[in-house]
Amino acid sequence: MEKKKKFSLLSAILMVICVVFVAEAAPAVAIMGNSQYIWWFLLIILFLVPYGLIASELSTAFPDEGGLYDWVRLAFGKKWGTRVSWYYWINFPVWIGSLAVLFPLIINFLIDPAGGDPLGIPGQMLIGLAFIWIVVFISLFKVSDSAWILNVGAVLKVGLAVLLFVLGLMTFVNNGFVGATEFTLESFAPFTELSVPGIVLGLGALTIILFNFMGFEVISSVSSEMENPKRQLPIAIITGGVVIAAIYIISSFGIGVAIPADQVAADLGIVDAVNYMVGADAFWLVTLAGILFLITLVGNMLSWSYGVNYVASYGAKNGDMPKVFGIMRKNGEMPLGAPILNGVVASIVLIIGVILPYISASADAMFWAFFSLSIITLLMSYIPVFPAWLKLRKTHPDIERPYRVPGGSALNKLFAVVPVVILLITLVLSLFPVPINAVTDEDSQSYVATVLEEGVSADEAALLAELNEVPEAEQDAYITAAIEKGISPADAQTLADELAVGSGELYWAPDAWLEVLPTIIGVILAFIVGEILTVVLSRKQHA
Repeated sequence: MEKKKKFSLLSAILMVICVVFVAEAAPAVAIMGNSQYIWWFLLIILFLVPYGLIASELSTAFPDEGGLYDWVRLAFGKKWGTRVSWYYWINFPVWIGSLAVLFPLIINFLIDPAGGDPLGIPGQMLIGLAFIWIVVFISLFKVSDSAWILNVGAVLKVGLAVLLFVLGLMTFVNNGFVGATEFTLESFAPFTELSVPGIVLGLGALTIILFNFMGFEVISSVSSEMENPKRQLPIAIITGGVVIAAIYIISSFGIGVAIPADQVAADLGIVDAVNYMVGADAFWLVTLAGILFLITLVGNMLSWSYGVNYVASYGAKNGDMPKVFGIMRKNGEMPLGAPILNGVVASIVLIIGVILPYISASADAMFWAFFSLSIITLLMSYIPVFPAWLKLRKTHPDIERPYRVPGGSALNKLFAVVPVVILLITLVLSLFPVPINAVTDEDSQSYVATVLEEGVSADEAALLAELNEVPEAEQDAYITAAIEKGISPADAQTLADELAVGSGELYWAPDAWLEVLPTIIGVILAFIVGEILTVVLSRKQHA
């Protein structure tokens, strides 16, 4: 008698949450200010809903381990299957390598919040490699055997989101609004200004939010281990989608109302956000949040590894990926080649990401180039999925579809076209540098000259007292003296720098394109390798 599958409906829902909810992305979304809520609403309606519904239909109609690769291959042929499986795979080892650099940085912070480097290069390297290869090792076993890890990861992610929301709300109640943007009607505008840099910056939200939505199809790759995939898949995807949208918004809200945008560290993310809200008096809570966050990173990478490994090995079995990806463990149930390759590529990314900052002060740009490359290649793999869904309806009309996307022909075409347009816009904008918002040096010096000659206002003097950390008991005297006697050139420049933040026009710095050049080169190389694989594997099949 066949042993009953151990992957339950609850585990399926929690796996969706563990895969799709990227906890480290919440602070990056919060930095966008109140405009994030408009973008969340638009992208939930225009992308998440059709994507979730289409993934539900395809997962139940074609519940194979190949996932999106299989759907695209059936619709458009083996060449497109190769392209999708390549881009889908390469994003993962680059991503896990980037997070392996982040992992020891968080531990460094928890050990020494002052910004020291207690681990050093050897410690960072060892911890990063341990993170990578622990994920690789666990991914060699059946997902049903590791379900508890994914479940714990999902629960902890939700817990961290709730923690951010509660802390943010408490900070807001106790201290008033100190976040990224005041709650005014203008602050919700999707674009800071109607200029080319302003539009690029506003649409840049697409990259962050879409990355936060990816992964619903991963659940279909483990359908063979479910009790009833045709029933579980759509319920897990739809339920998980609703929960994910909610926890993204509440976690971003918690950060957004309590922390100024320029105070959120992009690399330390959630840990830095909790530290900002509770401070040294409750650093135990920061440590706890940090430990839980590190655990969620393991769960997140493990959940993604199953989908990526299955797709790559499935593609290799069909001759659409190199044979090394199709190597299986001795029991024949789990991939071996794909996980090992994940570990090798991720280790190379880690070594570069750890060593470069010690060589060059600008090396952080290279690390973020890896992370951007992983996002772009992931988005590229999704573009053919939506038209493939429509094509399969025509080419495979007799396949049973336990779940079918509702709506007529016109609505279904919109469901297929609109997400592709959004993905294409996002891919183009991902290769643009981020515009900066600042005044020019000439304007800054003009302000300095004016305040030195004419003096400062009471508000400016009060701000300067705060910047110079004047004790509260001495602030009134300091402000009076600053108004009556004037201020030093150094204080005038400090005041100018503070007032200039966010007050200028958006523009690109002269060397801004150099920042995205590594990412552009990486995308070009990924494209070239993908096309070479497509041609070579296609010729082998016809030989």
